[in-house]
Amino acid sequence: MNTPHIVRAYEAGEDDGVYYLAMAYVKGESLADVLQRDAPLEERAALLIVQKIAGALREAWEEQNLLHRDIKPANILMNTKGEPLLADLGIAKRLDESDGLTQTGSVLGTPNYMSREQIEGRSDIDTRSDMYGLGTTFYHMLTGHMPFSGSTLVETAHQAGHRTVAGSALL
Repeated sequence: MNTPHIVRAYEAGEDDGVYYLAMAYVKGESLADVLQRDAPLEERAALLIVQKIAGALREAWEEQNLLHRDIKPANILMNTKGEPLLADLGIAKRLDESDGLTQTGSVLGTPNYMSREQIEGRSDIDTRSDMYGLGTTFYHMLTGHMPFSGSTLVETAHQAGHRTVAGSALL
């Protein structure tokens, strides 16, 4: 895939039972590092990052038929020019396959950025899960914290399913 805002992958395979993915080197830092140092970001800066990553996701979905499944600040690399690049398609899944690398009931991703459907381990997730992860990342950029952050996957899942970001119970 040769998309301006996705880190280029050169080769993937398996060697003696070890799977690998060879990707381009990106000089810079992750958005997670930027947020740790500079959060919250200015609205315009956050919007530009989201716009570019959303475009990269659209191309991944429409041109490559890939669902990322782990959108989070650590998987968005900021190069030395300040351009965001989506990285780590290690748990990506083809949208046209009902079965991916995981089985129904398996949970892959980062709990604080995962959609409820991913947390539930559903196999029928689609582009909306990537959008949820990008939306949660956007929230993090604007506020400096995640909307849901439990100490365990179960606690985070409970918060995401039963609370609004302000902490009041859903009706």
